[in-house]
Amino acid sequence: MFLKQYYLAEFRLQNLSEFENFTQAPSMLVLEYSSKFNSLGTYAPTIMADDTLKLHHFKKGLSSRIQSALEIYKLINFADLKGAAIRAETDIKQCEDEGKNKRPLAS
Repeated sequence: MFLKQYYLAEFRLQNLSEFENFTQAPSMLVLEYSSKFNSLGTYAPTIMADDTLKLHHFKKGLSSRIQSALEIYKLINFADLKGAAIRAETDIKQCEDEGKNKRPLAS
C-alpha cells in the first residue's frame, strides 16, 4: 500500500513538473499545444481553476512569436486567448509562406 501511494504521488509530481515546464515545440500547432496543456493541467487543479493563472501559464508556454503577436490584446478568458493564438499562428504561417514565394530582386 505504501509503495502504491508513493508511486502515485511521484507520478503526480512528475506530471505537475511537466505541466509547469511545458512549452510549445517548434513543430507543434496551437491546437496540439492546447490539448496537451489541458491534459497536463489535470495535475495542476489550482492553476486550472484560476482563470488568471491558467491564462498566464498557457501564454508563457506559447512560442515567442505567438506571444509577441498576443501582446496587443487584453485577453481575459481562455477561449479568447486560444482563439487569438490560433489566429496569430495562421498569420505568422501566411507571412512565412508569402516570403518563400517572393522572387529575389534582380541586380
